[in-house]
Amino acid sequence: MTVNYYLKCPVCGSVTLMRSPAGYVEKTPVRVHCGDCETLMTGEFIANSKTLSCHFEPINCPLSTTNFDISYYGEASGEMLVHKICALDTDVSFILPTPVIINMFDIEIEDRENYVDYVCYISDLSSNWDKHSILYQLFQNEKYDLIKSKYLDAAQEWKCDLSSDYEIQRFIHLEYLYDFNYLFGKKKFKSILSQINYEITHLDKRALNTFILDVLSNEKIKFVQQKMFKIMNSYISIALNLMPALSVNFYKKERQPNLEQYGMSTCSFYDIKNFYLDSFESLATCCDIIKCLDNIKYRGGYDEFGTKMNLDKFNNNTKNGNRVKELKEKEFFSEIFGVTDKSYELRNAIGHGDFDYNGLSQKISYKSNNQQQENDCCKYLVDVAIECIEQMKSSIVLELIMFELIREKCRTANEVFRIHPVFYKKVQGKNHCPCGSGKKYSKCCRMWNENNAKSIKNFKLPSKSNMRFSIDDLPNLIKKYNKAIEK
Repeated sequence: MTVNYYLKCPVCGSVTLMRSPAGYVEKTPVRVHCGDCETLMTGEFIANSKTLSCHFEPINCPLSTTNFDISYYGEASGEMLVHKICALDTDVSFILPTPVIINMFDIEIEDRENYVDYVCYISDLSSNWDKHSILYQLFQNEKYDLIKSKYLDAAQEWKCDLSSDYEIQRFIHLEYLYDFNYLFGKKKFKSILSQINYEITHLDKRALNTFILDVLSNEKIKFVQQKMFKIMNSYISIALNLMPALSVNFYKKERQPNLEQYGMSTCSFYDIKNFYLDSFESLATCCDIIKCLDNIKYRGGYDEFGTKMNLDKFNNNTKNGNRVKELKEKEFFSEIFGVTDKSYELRNAIGHGDFDYNGLSQKISYKSNNQQQENDCCKYLVDVAIECIEQMKSSIVLELIMFELIREKCRTANEVFRIHPVFYKKVQGKNHCPCGSGKKYSKCCRMWNENNAKSIKNFKLPSKSNMRFSIDDLPNLIKKYNKAIEK
């Protein structure tokens, strides 16, 4: 079902016809600009699944009571990219089908269903974050006794008994991954889990233990985790604003959206620019962990930079952009971390307020530091939103790496630490066990995994999507909408 409503600009009075599909998100933020004076008009599109009703609730702009004198056309969706605001007297053939339905079919059906489930989960998570985040707050404040008393049942779903600080770390780690793993997509997430586990368990043990002893103090672990939780909390506050940009990761290669025409109706650049800046700074302050692991893997020791640089000089470099420049894109830990200085010019322009944002085209224009470049640089809002998501993904990668290091720090010689069954799926009996004990899988965790794999909570989210139609239905759906509009 698609709902039409008419936004009246509170400044110039121009009327914009808006079309929103009754999607899966209960409260979708709507943030679009007036085509005449570019005033930002805000509200929420409410879809009530219980009453099967939906409507728009304005915040700073009134709804027009008449559909006459419409000047502009726009679309709004909490899940997908939409057509940008445009004059109504231009080509309006795109009005005929439901605004989002064609874009939704540009995603492979398995990804489409998983994506919609994740949109619903994040919508619920952000709505209930004050309650849900209590667990993370207790952990940060080291209230372990309260975690044991309040969350034992939840922990047992992961086979965590909360009997030690390590078991509490493992419980928090698994809960965190459950909340955010689908940002990668199901297949890529499992691949990243396995890659990080493999690389860390195959590092030179002596060099790794030296790094843990010299660098990875309890204070350092707490510092990194605080940065990670700061990014997580900031991300949740804008997750629904960013969600349509996440859909771009799942488009078919031959059906990538045209960003000249399509954009986001859920946010303005000003909603996300602080996260864009702050999350990079938080990640950059922790990138010494990444550099040290690459040094171990490629140069034999955590302080071996292969240049005149050493860890003290690296950490005393006050500019985070310069620290990030030391990460080598083709080295494993730097590459999978994914934080680079490529967006330095835009970040610098934002920090100095030296940029211009056009809400209709959704372009951010800024000056280049390259004197040979005559024209201004520009990015689309969708591009920056995707970079925000990528920085959240980098935070997740950092968390994965930190937990693997914490396991090594807590381990006594050859001690077995059971891990989630997802790590064991493709491991052969003669392979080293992913738990990191140094033993062969057949003589370590195989029997435990075979006995427990089905009883441990997995990372699959509950299905809330009722969108199970086939792409073959698309022509009939479009004909249906055409006939309805003709009437």
